[in-house]
Amino acid sequence: MKYIALIINISVCIVTLGCYAAPYVEPSQAVIFPVLSVMTPYVLGANFLCLLYWILFPSKYFWIPVITLLLGFSTFKRHFNFFQSGVKVEEKSLPVTISSVNINSGQYLRVDRNNLDSKKMASLRHWTNLQADTDIICTQEKRYFGQVMLDSMLSKEFTRHGNDTIGTGIYTRHSMLNKGFIDVGGNTHYVAWADIQLSTDVVVRVYSMHGSSNMISSKSKELIKESNLKSPALMSEIKGLFANYARYASQRNSQYDRLENHISQSPYPVILAGDMNDVPQSYLYQRLTKRLNDAFNSKGKGIGATYRALPGLRIDYIFADDQLVPQKFLVDRVDISDHYPVRAQFFIQVKQ
Repeated sequence: MKYIALIINISVCIVTLGCYAAPYVEPSQAVIFPVLSVMTPYVLGANFLCLLYWILFPSKYFWIPVITLLLGFSTFKRHFNFFQSGVKVEEKSLPVTISSVNINSGQYLRVDRNNLDSKKMASLRHWTNLQADTDIICTQEKRYFGQVMLDSMLSKEFTRHGNDTIGTGIYTRHSMLNKGFIDVGGNTHYVAWADIQLSTDVVVRVYSMHGSSNMISSKSKELIKESNLKSPALMSEIKGLFANYARYASQRNSQYDRLENHISQSPYPVILAGDMNDVPQSYLYQRLTKRLNDAFNSKGKGIGATYRALPGLRIDYIFADDQLVPQKFLVDRVDISDHYPVRAQFFIQVKQ
């Protein structure tokens, strides 16, 4: 039994090292690394189980999971945050609170084509009440029905940038000096942006982004439901699923190439929020955090999972540059979509 456990542990170790490498390999270079990036939280959990086994059944092999976990120490912060970092706030600082929600076109709120789910509508009402002090709301997958639902629930103090044909949009209580959409391609196309005047002296540029959808949810459900585990075609189908995921991961990086050029020309501090459709161990996340800070890393709590279909998966974010100091980060666990909304508060220095 010990040698079987050893073989399993070595296998887990090898897979974990692949997970650690995933953020540094462009998705188009190898299909396996984008897939490993998604598996990272579960693989880390498998290492802890291996460690627990060697504690319960003492052996010299306990060092294998210990060293493997230590090698990925920096990876843990991306997925789990149990120690919030302290940050210094200057005396003359202005608070700004921002939320981001993928409303899933509002379809999650329906019982059927003609009827709304009363409990989910109550959850939406609860969530909009939480926005009492929110300055900016970024939306994704809004489209017509989702937009109607948000417009009907949000306070009349909010002004909307967006229309019912584009999924991304921005709501704010403040004036918009400039606004627009950037066609970044992919299957989600448009990033909404706006220069928002928070006070006489403070303007921020906000982007609402929806990274290209992986287009695998329905296919994966179909495989689970219909595939015969003994079918020779099953492995081919699974490989196709992985290749599809890698293709869209590469597409999201191309989207960011176009967006990054726009961000680099911003005369104002930048906030980027949205459903990136990529996990913290991804190549895209590695690129994003070279320029912007993930608010969860400073002020998040626990796992911070936002995608409800897969436990532990975090794909919704709020990023900001160094001029915005994070004070809070929350995942609003409300039943309004297949995503949980996220919310953050920052302080920004006011000119003397």
